[in-house]
Amino acid sequence: MLMQPIKQALNGKPLAGIKGADGKALFVAMVDVVKKQGGGFVDYMWANPGKDSAVDKVSYVKEQADWQ
Repeated sequence: MLMQPIKQALNGKPLAGIKGADGKALFVAMVDVVKKQGGGFVDYMWANPGKDSAVDKVSYVKEQADWQ
């Protein structure tokens, strides 16, 4: 993680082992979508800022080639 403004404890950390509340390795899933399709949607469970319980989320991810 380069920068995460809300969960700052993630800054500078490797993300492969981080899982959502549903057990999905969401950052691995995001990389997989980019490698296979160049971009797309990933669904997962994550708590909103200031909340303890996770909710359904969806993120769109896209390759930024110059960042690799």
